[in-house]
Amino acid sequence: MIKRFPAFALLATTLACGDPTRESTVVDQESDVNQQALSTSWTGPWGDDSTTYSSAPAASGKYSGTWFYAIASGGGSVAMTLKYTDSSSTLGNVTTAITGRLSVAPTKDPNGCELLAHRDSSTGKLVWALEQYVSGFALCSYINTSPYSSAVADTIDTSPAIASYVDGSDQVYWAFAGRASDGALLYGTYFGSDPNPGNGTGYWTGMAAKTDGALKGGSSPAAVSWGTNRVDIFVRGTDDNLYWRNITYSCLPFPNPCGFVWSSWTGLGAPSGGVASDPAVASKGANKLDVCVLRGSDGNVACRSYNSGWDTGFRDCGAPTGGTNSAPTVTTNSTGSETQVFVRNSSNKFYGRTCN
Repeated sequence: MIKRFPAFALLATTLACGDPTRESTVVDQESDVNQQALSTSWTGPWGDDSTTYSSAPAASGKYSGTWFYAIASGGGSVAMTLKYTDSSSTLGNVTTAITGRLSVAPTKDPNGCELLAHRDSSTGKLVWALEQYVSGFALCSYINTSPYSSAVADTIDTSPAIASYVDGSDQVYWAFAGRASDGALLYGTYFGSDPNPGNGTGYWTGMAAKTDGALKGGSSPAAVSWGTNRVDIFVRGTDDNLYWRNITYSCLPFPNPCGFVWSSWTGLGAPSGGVASDPAVASKGANKLDVCVLRGSDGNVACRSYNSGWDTGFRDCGAPTGGTNSAPTVTTNSTGSETQVFVRNSSNKFYGRTCN
């Protein structure tokens, strides 16, 4: 069923990567150098020992397992995107300069390719594309430059957060970001039969703003969908508390129209010392959420869980050797039984653990 959307606005997160006029080099690399199983203790570093990173990691937030992405500091002002898979390494160029943190979302692509999005540092616009399937290697790769040729026509002030689901034959993406002038939440929606928004066959609503609450200056939201017509959004408030709201689709009694309904903001409190990073969120399935932040008292990762209701508070997931040096990312294993947390440490390497 195709739904028509009112005008919306788009949201994104950013990460500085040097000269915005330069092309960004992208590497899609395997994790065979230090591949290891996650445990209840921090393990790492994940990936190539010779690689350091200038961004927080990112993951699709839903059944992504240990596939995650980051911008690597490969020398000078060149930005690189790193994806961990069990496949071989490939190097390529992206024709826009990546700024901020990547956002990743699962799609209906039959090969399992994901949508990646970032903020273009020279234009401030959202740029997004579906990974390209490389049949010879049986893997999805983000090295093809052509999907970057068309960016969304609206500018954003932070890195993007993307939530996705399938509605009938349509792929639906919700994009969110913060507006610098007043901390408003920007949002917009794409839907189309093709999961690649870069091909121009889908419909983009444009952007709108929710001004009934303010994000912490410079912070980016987090978003995830646990099913059709359901999106959950998390932000760091100006008081360094965590806030949550959701979007659902509802049909009121005739003759009232059907449409998307936004809940009010709900405060979820904060760990010791307040929320000290952008939030990250994942879903293990319907009515299940895990949201993680850094806590201000010591920089440890702290998480709260929702299972048809919120648990009593934040649990301490600790920190890797060298402490934390980025916002966390959170995802699940392929069966949805584990909460997996990744973070960059003070040596700009990635470490991970389970934290159920």
